[in-house]
Amino acid sequence: MSWKTILKSEVYEEDGELKVSWTSKDGKADGEAVYVGYWSIGGFGHDAEERKGLGEKYLKEMIEYLHSIESAGIHADAVIPDADGFWNNMLSKNIIQSLRRSGE
Repeated sequence: MSWKTILKSEVYEEDGELKVSWTSKDGKADGEAVYVGYWSIGGFGHDAEERKGLGEKYLKEMIEYLHSIESAGIHADAVIPDADGFWNNMLSKNIIQSLRRSGE
């Protein structure tokens, strides 16, 4: 699918990169990603109760949206130490292909 076909207010091009600001269907999660030959998720969070599997559900929803724009690998970028467990779990389940911790 062409980027031009789906350009909306949350998808825009800046400095030659495609940037996405995403919000979940229920409004309880949001994230930001940049397409640079792969999707680099630079921010992701949700307001749902922790340890209920909802973070994974919302991340999959975000990834589905990103893939509707451009099918590519998913990488978590600048992961903060407090979120290591979540992102390590997503990596072990092959939901994301790599992660880079903040400061690396």
